[in-house]
Amino acid sequence: MRTKASALEAAVPGDLDEFRGFERELFEELSKGFKKRLDWTTTHGDLPSVDPEDRFIYMGNHPHLTACWPWAAFLSEHFAHNMVAVGKDDFLKNPVYRWILGGLMDRTGKGLFIDQSDRKAALKKIENRAHELLTPGTGMVIFPDRRPFPSRIREQQYKWDKKRPDLGVGQWMTETCFPHSGALWSLTQATRDMDLRIIDVTTIEPMPIHSTGATLHIEVEELTRKDLLGSNESLEHLNGALQELWREKNRKIRKARGVKL
Repeated sequence: MRTKASALEAAVPGDLDEFRGFERELFEELSKGFKKRLDWTTTHGDLPSVDPEDRFIYMGNHPHLTACWPWAAFLSEHFAHNMVAVGKDDFLKNPVYRWILGGLMDRTGKGLFIDQSDRKAALKKIENRAHELLTPGTGMVIFPDRRPFPSRIREQQYKWDKKRPDLGVGQWMTETCFPHSGALWSLTQATRDMDLRIIDVTTIEPMPIHSTGATLHIEVEELTRKDLLGSNESLEHLNGALQELWREKNRKIRKARGVKL
């Protein structure tokens, strides 16, 4: 893919339009490879109808790395042809991450990388680049939470039960990490003038993640701006909406995995 990117850059320097849908080949190949070796099946619920020119925000619980490829291939097949993502700038700063994927995403206009330690700068960067990247026929991926390693879930349960005992996080957040609203709020505010469709994705991965002969199930629900942000759009409403969505995700995932509290 890096070789292909170099050829396109040489042919049409500085033209990011040449990379529209460029990532689909990578998603499809990695998805097929992982699913074949793990003997996975991908299933899904009902899907909304789409138009090739629709623009989407894809939000949802963060899959593990193995499941990311079938997840991305699924969205590329059923929704927008072109995909970009909001991610942490470790993908550029860490030499290993940069070599594996970050550098390629940066060169081809597939990544909007933010410094999570500098909230103000991160939000400004999203505001500045959202219109450039969210062209017609594009879906932008944003995960409000983090990959759900068991140790990370326990750490966040402890943190939130101390910080906000009224939320009861330790009682319901057993399968995902806690959702944060900052980047999503900035993205929705920067794109007020766009006709965007908001797709909430619930990913139910096999557990343990590398179980063979398992099923990866994906549920999608289309949300309105009012659902997510309220009639008088506010960060407070978004925080509450995300917490309710993540409660429901955890319930669905527990049910599918046969986990009882």
